[in-house]
Amino acid sequence: MTNLLYPFFIGGSIFAGVSYLANIIQDPILASIIGTLPMGLLTSYVVRSNAFLQNYAQGVLKVLVITFVCVCFLIALLKYTTLGRILAISLSILLWAVLQTLRYYL
Repeated sequence: MTNLLYPFFIGGSIFAGVSYLANIIQDPILASIIGTLPMGLLTSYVVRSNAFLQNYAQGVLKVLVITFVCVCFLIALLKYTTLGRILAISLSILLWAVLQTLRYYL
């Protein structure tokens, strides 16, 4: 159980840091850098097998491609529609979940 507390606090710190930088400091560049820390690389430290790590890294790359597409989708929704930000974010996350599910099962 205690080995899960450290990653939990790291994730929470990142989330809180993004909120602070975006809403209080109002620095979207720094907030986006912190928000997109290379979590796939950082979490690679906990993978113990080199063979598994190679497969893990390939999976991270596929997730990043889908994430990139969904961020582009979010930008397009915000720029070219009158949808509110909550709905635009929610639709982008839904698209991400659908694409990740399809990638996983196909």
